[in-house]
Amino acid sequence: YKPEEIIKDGTLLYKPAHPEDLDHLRDQMTQSIKTSSKMTIEHSIINTDKETNRYYMTANPQPMDNGDVCWNAISMDITERREAEEALEESESKYRALFEGSTLGIIIMNFKSKRFIDANESACQMFGYSTKELLDLNITDLHPEEVMGQVITDVKRQAQNQKTISHSIPCLKKDGSIFYADIAGATTLVD
Repeated sequence: YKPEEIIKDGTLLYKPAHPEDLDHLRDQMTQSIKTSSKMTIEHSIINTDKETNRYYMTANPQPMDNGDVCWNAISMDITERREAEEALEESESKYRALFEGSTLGIIIMNFKSKRFIDANESACQMFGYSTKELLDLNITDLHPEEVMGQVITDVKRQAQNQKTISHSIPCLKKDGSIFYADIAGATTLVD
């Protein structure tokens, strides 16, 4: 719209708003005018190509001497950012579902500290620990002392992508019993 069109009919500001956001947008603007306070809102707009874009807007109402309200506003198109955030959330959700639903025991370890960052339920059941208990441990707590040298060597080789799997490694359960497992490892950056 042209500025003179909006000056003549302020309701044109609402016209491109997505119907689902319209009431909230009106309520926020009304509240902002009543309190003479800054309004910050995220809302969708249907553009001229009938595509829906997401916007972040901050606006300050300024009452005029004649009773009108002048808005000083900045609006940013955040559609790409929102889409990226949604894709990341979906990816994290898929990862979490695979991680938690796996029948294989998965433990994520910080290579430098040898401390565990995360563990799935299958790993907890294998070792007999709760997730909280397991995350308080490190690699030396899950293997008998006499094989620890070989375990550390294998972990280093796996971290350097020189070895992918170690076979029949003795593992210590919480109750002190030993079971044997094939342990696969790979280096991945995790924040």
